Amino acid sequence: MNKKILSPETQKELEMLSSIYNKDVRSSSFRAIILGESGTGKTYMLRTCPPPVHVDSFDPGGTQSLDDAIARGTVFADTRFEVDNPKMPSAFDLFDREFHRRKAAGYFAEIGTYCLDSLTTLAKAALLKILKLKGRPGGVPQQDDWLPQMTLIENVIQEISSLPCHVIVTGHLDIKEDAVTKQLLMRPMITGKLTTRIPLLFSEIYVAEAKDTSKGIYYSLLTQSTGRYLARTRLGKGGIFQIREEPNITNLLEKAKKALETTNSNEKETTDE
Repeated sequence: MNKKILSPETQKELEMLSSIYNKDVRSSSFRAIILGESGTGKTYMLRTCPPPVHVDSFDPGGTQSLDDAIARGTVFADTRFEVDNPKMPSAFDLFDREFHRRKAAGYFAEIGTYCLDSLTTLAKAALLKILKLKGRPGGVPQQDDWLPQMTLIENVIQEISSLPCHVIVTGHLDIKEDAVTKQLLMRPMITGKLTTRIPLLFSEIYVAEAKDTSKGIYYSLLTQSTGRYLARTRLGKGGIFQIREEPNITNLLEKAKKALETTNSNEKETTDE
């Protein structure tokens, strides 16, 4: 294969872009939002992430399915955000303070996977904070409460998605009607346009599923859209991942790594020829 001769200026520019990409932690990390109904194994699946796994839990009792992994010291959960008082909310501010303290200390550069469980209950904590700021703690949300809540949520998720480790955010599903087709779709249970904007921050969007079979409950991860559900994979594109995969994050990462190594090896052989 003939290699195009580049000017020194162009070569320097390309080398700079390559350096920027290689230094960007997002280019080598797994960033996924995992959606699903209650009981589909979203939280349980976090035990399969590269350790140590840190979980910031907003779901009351959600980490109980991780008790054995926590006891083994592969999963570490901060459950202080699970319980909040609507009249005197503090969960969101506590989370914000602890998250930035850890980030400033370089904590996230030394863990394997960061998990937020879940987007849905984080949103509730954010709304309670907004109601408190508006002088209506524990009150009924009004129209002008939703935009500041959405801003808080989006800022948190944007910052989480730039961490120097693998990142997973879980979320629940809600039925949404498509404005054009009127088709009923399953989308993230989140406020307004965040339904579409939050998933854009992740390279991987999976849906956790649980099917009752004659041999018991069968759990799987949907990695590609089927119309009703929103799902996609960039890591497993080109047929690397099946439409439904075993809900094991470490295995998926290994599968993608082996496929990449094979591709690079084939490309090298072609270039050498």
